[in-house]
Amino acid sequence: MITGISYSFDKKQIYHHGEPVESIDRKLALLKFIEFISAHNSLVLVGHNISTYDSHILCKQLQQNNILTEFLRLIIGCTDTLKCSRKKMLEITSNKTLLKNSYDNSMKHMMPYRMLKVFMSCL
Repeated sequence: MITGISYSFDKKQIYHHGEPVESIDRKLALLKFIEFISAHNSLVLVGHNISTYDSHILCKQLQQNNILTEFLRLIIGCTDTLKCSRKKMLEITSNKTLLKNSYDNSMKHMMPYRMLKVFMSCL
């Protein structure tokens, strides 16, 4: 267990490192997520393996709770960092010096909005 999170189906309880964690109804959680993202314009969701895993689960849950349309009005898409990291790793492994120089010179000073541009350029 990498995250320390577990679930007891018998007790219907989530645990973090063995300690019970308070949870809320799934639809309420989705509505709170929509409320959170509604504070931003032209939102792009960024995640590692989001295009083949997370987005499908999220959209299925939103659809089952009849709030998918509301969610889709708020975002303009998803960017998958897994695709970007694979592409960059291929470039980096061909030149080991590039790894150190790229990281030291750009990542140290890169702001989150600039990171999004880097990820989007990989698609």
